Amino acid sequence: MRLVLLPSRLAVFYALCALLITAFAYFPGVHGTFLLDDYGTLPPLGQWGEIDTYAKLKEYVLGGFAGPTGRPVALFSFALNAQTWPVEPVGFLVTNILVHLINATLLFAVVYRVSKLAGHANALVLSSVAACIWMVHPMHVSTVLYVVQRMAMLEVTFNLLTLLAYFSFRSSIVGGGGVSRAVLGFMGVGFFALLAVGSKETAILIPLQLLLIELLLRWTGERIVNKPFLVTKWVVIYIPTLVVTFYLGEKWLHYFVTGESHQVREFTVAERQLTQFRVVGDYLGMFFIPKLQTSGVFHDAYPISKSLFSPVSTLIWLVAHSLLIVGAVIFRKRFAVVCFGVLWFYINHVLESTVIQLELKFEHRNYLPSIGLCVVLAWVVCCIPMREQARNVVIGAVLMLLMVVLYLRASLWGNPVIAAEVWVKENPNSYRALEHAARIFSHSSNGEQRAREYLQKAVHLSGNDPVVELKLYNYMCTTAELRPSDLESLVERFPKAPMNWQVGELFGSLLHKVYAGECSAVSESAYISLLQSALKNRRYRSTRIRLQLWDSLASANLLFGEKDKAVFMFLNELNYSRTPLGVIMKQAILLASHGELVAARTHLKRALAAQNNKKTESDYLITQAEEIVLNIERELYDENE
Repeated sequence: MRLVLLPSRLAVFYALCALLITAFAYFPGVHGTFLLDDYGTLPPLGQWGEIDTYAKLKEYVLGGFAGPTGRPVALFSFALNAQTWPVEPVGFLVTNILVHLINATLLFAVVYRVSKLAGHANALVLSSVAACIWMVHPMHVSTVLYVVQRMAMLEVTFNLLTLLAYFSFRSSIVGGGGVSRAVLGFMGVGFFALLAVGSKETAILIPLQLLLIELLLRWTGERIVNKPFLVTKWVVIYIPTLVVTFYLGEKWLHYFVTGESHQVREFTVAERQLTQFRVVGDYLGMFFIPKLQTSGVFHDAYPISKSLFSPVSTLIWLVAHSLLIVGAVIFRKRFAVVCFGVLWFYINHVLESTVIQLELKFEHRNYLPSIGLCVVLAWVVCCIPMREQARNVVIGAVLMLLMVVLYLRASLWGNPVIAAEVWVKENPNSYRALEHAARIFSHSSNGEQRAREYLQKAVHLSGNDPVVELKLYNYMCTTAELRPSDLESLVERFPKAPMNWQVGELFGSLLHKVYAGECSAVSESAYISLLQSALKNRRYRSTRIRLQLWDSLASANLLFGEKDKAVFMFLNELNYSRTPLGVIMKQAILLASHGELVAARTHLKRALAAQNNKKTESDYLITQAEEIVLNIERELYDENE
């Protein structure tokens, strides 16, 4: 089918206008706030004070734990905004918006190259409209204005650059563009793919994307017999695709046989997969019928599918997805672009919407997959049989509608108090939304009562999760009351509490408040009792949570006057070869600040001796630890003089 499209100059004009208006539409959102995972990833920015040396930068970038790779590329980008953490997110959000605009530009280039190779008469127009739709679509607000999701955004940046490098390599090796250019393109594929993986692990799907592009070109009649190119495809596409497929299959089998995933999630592998049929269906609905407001990033109350008929929408969406995929395969030659877009959407959901036991739903997971839907929508809009002027009006109206919704959503994100209330209303069963609202109101004038009400409701919705209940006393230390019966109940429930990765940070934060006398709700003895009960939870074993809880217990003993007990714990109950040196450094500083200089020196020297036997830490940290030892020894010398 031949596309009848807009004049090229008008298409470029639309693109430039969309670029500027998108920046304007997102601008109200820069006055938003930090959310959820921001507090898990960004705090190390302030661990060593200002990041003003290469050694500090290296330690932060290479010391991350945001994913299997540590995501050093994304962490490096956060370091560029470190000067505003944790007071003001504006710098982080402005950077996110710039990255989004860059991605839209790269998307235009990628769709242009793909449609050009596929032989479309007006590839410039198709790519311009698709890029504009993607850039202004309000679905991406919860990605762009959620600071930590720069990881997903940068993955898309380097993913698209990988595709462009592949096109350069492809045209050189197939069209005879020269060996040096082909080698440069091939190296670019590897380099940008590595940066993409270093931003977020979803980049392992790049080989599947390249496979889909090659299939599209075959559907449109291309036949290549160039042997070097065919061999290269095995290296770049086929073998990596088999590896990714094997990895996903192995993960599914491992989870299914061992039941390991069910230990940290409230759903099984089968339940998650069934639920994802509905979740991905929701994503399609959000894209084609965007709402003025959504529940933001709070989807923890999403109902789990227990079977194909519970609820019945599970079966309906399974059938719908199957029809879309099968239809795309059947009509791949007649409607090649549409089929490409449909399959792109599903292929790029194959990691986060199948066997990997992530949480059920997040809108940011559509940042890359939605590109396929934008291509489909652009093709459909451009192919509507009508006069050219009417077609221009339709395209302009679609973009304007999306921009208006985008501006309204961004404006909401830029007003944290109103946003917190809206998100609670949109998802009334989300205890995370209630926790977030409580945090926002606890820092607003005359908001303590509202904050307490939100947290009390969150406790109820969480099924009396003791971790959520403890947050009530943590956030509302000066006004909440912990009665003896409440304490006894919490102590009984903590050993059986569900997995919650916030437990360690929560007890650490609470310790400082209790010690400073800022928490009348929790006494010193109550804190110790709660901490000891949490340490009995089997789910925390072999995780960083147990170390965090143990560290809080030893520190609490020191702060609450039980110095001998604390010194014994630090020097006799710690595995120096498995404990991060940074943790031991903090413990040594704490010991020294409370007069236990000898214990502090011994503690650090043992840790450094373990590093001499098996080095696991950076030279920077080791140097810092050695300097702390020297400072402690100077203080000891001065005391003895």
